[in-house]
Amino acid sequence: MNINFKSHYDITEIENAFAAHFPDHEYTDDISSGNEEILLSIDRFQEPISGSDWGQRWNEDTLIRQKYLVKSKEPTEKVIPNSTFWVLFEDDLKEYKVDIRRGIRPGTDFTGFLVVKEGATEGEKPEILSELLPDQGSAFWEGVRLMTPGIDQEFQQFQQAKKKKRRKDPKKTNNG
Repeated sequence: MNINFKSHYDITEIENAFAAHFPDHEYTDDISSGNEEILLSIDRFQEPISGSDWGQRWNEDTLIRQKYLVKSKEPTEKVIPNSTFWVLFEDDLKEYKVDIRRGIRPGTDFTGFLVVKEGATEGEKPEILSELLPDQGSAFWEGVRLMTPGIDQEFQQFQQAKKKKRRKDPKKTNNG
């Protein structure tokens, strides 16, 4: 079927009218996996020299767009990796992990991410260390901020242990 439209508004209206009849479908322009069930394909082609009745030129290049009405996918639960970072203690590399979990604010539908104390098993309720944060990156940096005083203390202990080791093992001199 070929339909001529007078405006972008007409295109949007007809797309919405199609989609209204199929509530379990959604529009997409990316069907890269090839496994989608395509119900409708909308191809839009506009020549570069097309314009309005007043001689205005609308676009510089040929316009080709494809949209597909495909069956909606169930949102998959993304696994949140436990973010790892490293700190260099002179020649030693120390590894630290920020344990991030999904959370929800009671009484609202606001979901986000929490920093929790590391070591809690799946069935065990972990100790929450931060407020609910909007994204995983914010939760990671909040975890780093919360761990920094402990890491500084470990570094001081590392330096003290290294000084004690130097005192116990004085440099041996070779006489000869």
